[in-house]
Amino acid sequence: MSENLYVKLKYRFVEEEPCKRFRTLIVKIANALAEFYGSLEAPKRTVGWTEYLASKNQTLSKLDESLFEWAHLVAGMTQVDGAVVITQRLELVGFGAQISGKLERVDAVAHALDPEGWEILQEQTDCVGSRHHSAYSLCNALHNVVVVVVSQDGTAQLVRWNDGMVTVWEQLSSSLIEV
Repeated sequence: MSENLYVKLKYRFVEEEPCKRFRTLIVKIANALAEFYGSLEAPKRTVGWTEYLASKNQTLSKLDESLFEWAHLVAGMTQVDGAVVITQRLELVGFGAQISGKLERVDAVAHALDPEGWEILQEQTDCVGSRHHSAYSLCNALHNVVVVVVSQDGTAQLVRWNDGMVTVWEQLSSSLIEV
């Protein structure tokens, strides 16, 4: 991701394997689950979350620990002023990012009342802080972006373009991040 009109990175990572670590871990976990729980006699057997949670397999435990280390690394990056930038392929790009102040201001957003965003309440944005305004402006300019905004009080919102408008979710759901 090169410098652009939308985001300025303070700390950029070199595009190497560590940036792709999350995806690598997920693939290794899926492969370990299939190897540990799969069977040649039942090749269509589904192996998933339930087996992952119940597993006592040493390989899965180590991979799980690595996944938590990755999460703690990303959490640590959030301690630096600015945003952490991750691609759609879940690759780390950098951190300490500033969203451009030259983007069009968004005066109203749709506040989703359900996980799908079918029920909304339109809200004015005059009472939100600069990180929320930045997220709204970025999602307004780039419709395929998903932004997680963590407020100073620790609450999180998911923001993305949905059904012709910048939409904000208080209740986070994995289906919301499928762009």
